[in-house]
Amino acid sequence: MPGDHADPLHRPRGGCERFAVHIYNSDVRQTVKDNRPHHILSERWAEEQTHEVVAKDERQARAMAEQRFPPAQGFVITTVNRAYV
Repeated sequence: MPGDHADPLHRPRGGCERFAVHIYNSDVRQTVKDNRPHHILSERWAEEQTHEVVAKDERQARAMAEQRFPPAQGFVITTVNRAYV
């Protein structure tokens, strides 16, 4: 089924809400500043990206995003807000 392989950040869950998580990568930001390419990530990660996460609350949304975009790999979460339709 198509939903079986859905991204866990977007999978609907009972009692959960949608959150907009704003993320950039500090390593990519530095390589762009130094006019060099990053060895793995696109230079678009130098700018803040918005990813939607389905979670119970902002804390869980942040934790889920950090698991997918680890701070140890240079990812920085700037804000987590409820996503309104």
